[in-house]
Amino acid sequence: VKQGTLLQVRPPAGSADVVATLDVLEHVPPAEHAAFARMMRDVLAPGGIWVIKVPSTEGLYYRVSAMVARVAPRIGATFMGRLWQTDYEFPHTVYFDRSSLQRWLQRHGFTMIDFQYLPEVPIRTIIDRLTHDGDISRLQAYCLAPAVGAINVIEWLRRRSDALVVLARCS
Repeated sequence: VKQGTLLQVRPPAGSADVVATLDVLEHVPPAEHAAFARMMRDVLAPGGIWVIKVPSTEGLYYRVSAMVARVAPRIGATFMGRLWQTDYEFPHTVYFDRSSLQRWLQRHGFTMIDFQYLPEVPIRTIIDRLTHDGDISRLQAYCLAPAVGAINVIEWLRRRSDALVVLARCS
């Protein structure tokens, strides 16, 4: 196991049985997608697996944030900025749902072999997540926590979420 970016670690071609990019692909500028996918293909051994975790636009957090951004742009921008990292030092440059990620993989020479949605916002971390940027008080965060719990339950029933994990193999 080697930890670091592929540029730092520089594994030899065909040397990895598994490569995991968790919350990475959405930060790669679209102009660099083909080169990034090529790097994954080069590093993976024949039959190797690429594990990809991305935020999914299928989840209710994303959908509610996007709706609020359209209806009440000032409030919505706060939610979109925090939950979807649009104003951070390394912003998200692209968003996927399962279908668009599958098409992206096919376009770049991979086949999706499995996928799973994960709970995105565990209750135990929501207060810290909401108050991280300092524009929501702890009291406001505690008031919002029940809504987060309700969304988590709905997501569990829908079998969707804002976190998508995909296993892919070179085609």
